Amino acid sequence: YANLNNDGEVLKIFANEHLINDENNEIITDKTDLLNILNINGNEKFTQENNIINWEYSGNDIYYKGETNKELPVKMSIKYFQNNEEKELSTLIGQSGNFKIQIIYTNSDIHNVNINGKKEELYTPFLVTTGLIIKGENNKNITVNNAKVINNGIDNIVVGISSPGLYESLKLEELKNLNEVTIEFESTKFELPNIYSIITPKVLEEEDLKI
Repeated sequence: YANLNNDGEVLKIFANEHLINDENNEIITDKTDLLNILNINGNEKFTQENNIINWEYSGNDIYYKGETNKELPVKMSIKYFQNNEEKELSTLIGQSGNFKIQIIYTNSDIHNVNINGKKEELYTPFLVTTGLIIKGENNKNITVNNAKVINNGIDNIVVGISSPGLYESLKLEELKNLNEVTIEFESTKFELPNIYSIITPKVLEEEDLKI
């Protein structure tokens, strides 16, 4: 889980771990490089030496979280436009006009692979699902790129799909703009909704490759 600010800069990254004691050992041992570890589902205590962590076993599974300073494999940047002019978000809040939010994803997980005797650069094929809710009040005429808009009569639910790095890997022109989600709308009082991105490398399964 990563918390980002309004331009996509990473503020903090967390990871959750789930340990199952199948053998009913008194101690559950795990290997971790997480920092500021916290038990989030019980009172079990732990001891840690370097990157080895030992948890007391109380009969329940162990759920813990910690922080990491590793870089995300997919980075996110956000640009804001008012009447086709790029602006800082702080100048847009509460304003009226035509607004555009452009979310750009960059895949940094690249690999050198050998394909039929030729070296190729391929990116891990991440699938990104982007979600946000734009209030029906004050906002109308929503158009999107690589996304769908669902109106429930009150609010507008925007769900976008992108796959950064796929164009660079496959060189297919149809995939060229599949690294971004763009939302454009008219507003009489602009405000930024929460934006959620779910990123997974599970784009292609073995069954898909048969097809």
